[in-house]
Amino acid sequence: MRALAVNCSVFDPAVPTFAEAGVQGFETYFWFGFIAPPNLSHSLMEKLSSGIRHQGAEVWHKDPAGIRAAVEADMAKRGPVVRAVGLTPE
Repeated sequence: MRALAVNCSVFDPAVPTFAEAGVQGFETYFWFGFIAPPNLSHSLMEKLSSGIRHQGAEVWHKDPAGIRAAVEADMAKRGPVVRAVGLTPE
C-alpha cells in the first residue's frame, strides 16, 4: 500500500499534497476535545491548554454552543460522503 496524496507535506515530503496531485479544494482534518467542568479556573484551563499545545495540537477555546456548531458543520459537510459509502455508527 502506498499513499497517493497527503493533506500537507509535513507527513511525507515525498508524497504530493492533494493540490499538487491535482485535487483542488480537498480538505480534511481531525479534531478532538476535552471536557472540563464549567467552573474550572482560568489558570487551570490555561495549564491544560498549554500541555496540549506542547504536544503539537492547536487549542480552540469554545463554549458548548461553539462545539455544537463545529460538530454540526462537520456533519453537514461530511455526512453526504459518509452516507454515500454506507458507513454507520456502531
